[in-house]
Amino acid sequence: MDDYSTKIKNSAEHLIRNEFPEKALELDTLVSSEVLSFNEVTKIREEIQLPTADDIVAHLANGSKDHPHSATAANMNNNGSHVENATAYVFNGTVPSNPLISILEDKLRPYILHFLDSVAIIKLWIQLMIPKVEDGNNFGVSVQEDSLAEVRTLETEVAQYIDLTCKYLISRGELIKKVVKYPHVEDFRRSVQSLDEKQFVSLRFVALELRNHYTSVHDLLMKNLEKIKKPRSNQAHSIYNYFVMNFVLLVIVMFVLANVWLVDGIAIDDFHCKIPTCRDVYYGLKNHPRQKDYENVCYETVFALQDIPRTHGKCIQPKTGILNPPCIYALAASIKKCIERMNELSEDTARFYCGYTLMKYCAVHLGLEGYEQRFKHKI
Repeated sequence: MDDYSTKIKNSAEHLIRNEFPEKALELDTLVSSEVLSFNEVTKIREEIQLPTADDIVAHLANGSKDHPHSATAANMNNNGSHVENATAYVFNGTVPSNPLISILEDKLRPYILHFLDSVAIIKLWIQLMIPKVEDGNNFGVSVQEDSLAEVRTLETEVAQYIDLTCKYLISRGELIKKVVKYPHVEDFRRSVQSLDEKQFVSLRFVALELRNHYTSVHDLLMKNLEKIKKPRSNQAHSIYNYFVMNFVLLVIVMFVLANVWLVDGIAIDDFHCKIPTCRDVYYGLKNHPRQKDYENVCYETVFALQDIPRTHGKCIQPKTGILNPPCIYALAASIKKCIERMNELSEDTARFYCGYTLMKYCAVHLGLEGYEQRFKHKI
């Protein structure tokens, strides 16, 4: 079973890294080619190779009773009128499919089947990467679940493309029967041409969507590849265990506020809490490749901190000086999540921005301005 799991993992990563971008580029070339250009619509609306009413009248007028498309009906009585040796025209041939539509369907079918087959492997790979259920430190697991849900959605959508050709052929066949039966009704003949044009547009849409799906799955999984492969990092896990083992209120307070400098000149409102905090992250990490990502993490963390007093009240009651446990727990959880998400920084650097920097500007907002705060590590 281990060998099988390894095989699935290797196959999935090969698909994501190599085959999906290749297929996306191939489809982009196909969509941009002349064969799927809207200039081809006029060629799609080709004339149906079936006799018209004028052809039949001319044929009967020539008296070609021995023609294989003719039949003789003698002594026919219709509403009292007596007709002898009248000739009835019977179509006796084949009507080919639209050749351009058939070519496009043959080009796109392998991509549809390849996508569905590949997605089945990728789904299984993500499932195998999901760790056992544990309390906390589940941010990476949520990334896995979100990725799996997105892949399943695209799989369902692409599976519907298989029915597109079948429904088109059945509808076209029914319309051809109408044309044969009622050759004098021009609308039936034009409806076949309109159906061919509609199918061409639908196939072009399928090609565009397949290209987009290959691209989006590749982009989504490559961006989150590390979280999918290792949803629970050692750093985040050790930090989480620290909180669990020391779930005493005083220890949590010390973890949040320890090693942080003395707060001075702290702004009280939300605006002055958010802007200076994330400004320090922006300039402090300006040479880091994930600077923008960590700036967004900062904003999201500050927004979470701003909601804590609204939901739980301040962490220290201003009148009584009593600690407010729900506020402390929520504060600790927000800082822990911030450190987890800055997983490419060193632990000291992550604690600097998620602990010191946040508390430097937001302590008053949380009711913690009376605590001495120091940070002993150099950044």
